[in-house]
Amino acid sequence: MNPRTILEQGTAILDPVLLPRGFRFQFRGEDVGSGGAFAWGEYVRGDRRLELHFRYSLGLVTYHIGDLALAHTLYMVALGVAKEAAYPGFSDDPLAAFRDLSHDLEQLVAGDFLDGSGISFQHAAARVAAEAPLRQRERMAWAVGDLEARERARQRFHSGDYAGARTLLEGLQYPDLTTTIEREMLRLARARTR
Repeated sequence: MNPRTILEQGTAILDPVLLPRGFRFQFRGEDVGSGGAFAWGEYVRGDRRLELHFRYSLGLVTYHIGDLALAHTLYMVALGVAKEAAYPGFSDDPLAAFRDLSHDLEQLVAGDFLDGSGISFQHAAARVAAEAPLRQRERMAWAVGDLEARERARQRFHSGDYAGARTLLEGLQYPDLTTTIEREMLRLARARTR
């Protein structure tokens, strides 16, 4: 399976949706990375781009307006249509993902990104960018074991081990990510272990 060939076959599926709207496909390159061979390109119209990467299947699908970028799944969530989105589907047919994306473009995205002002896209991209530092902190909290420690603290608190709950909650590396309930548990655990 040659990624460039599959990408070109996939663009034949997407062309009927994108070409009439003034987008033109530009093949950007192919290479071999640590995960294997891949190819990528993008549909372009003015400051709008739909970026596509293919390795073993259609993977990265990213929308761009100017300097703003948004992954397909996040865009579907922002539009409130994630449950109706067909892409990413799960099929052994590498072209099925292109058919699924074609559906989403025609049925879910057309009114904003393809034909409209893109204002929903711009708001969503700005919101995702603003939330990126918090998501990074949440990933770090998970990586250092804070989420597991918070769960163990809840269990200890509910079993009456206030000292254990207090120790776990006071040892968190990202205490600012605790919930209101967890902060109240810590307050009560401190009061009960003086």
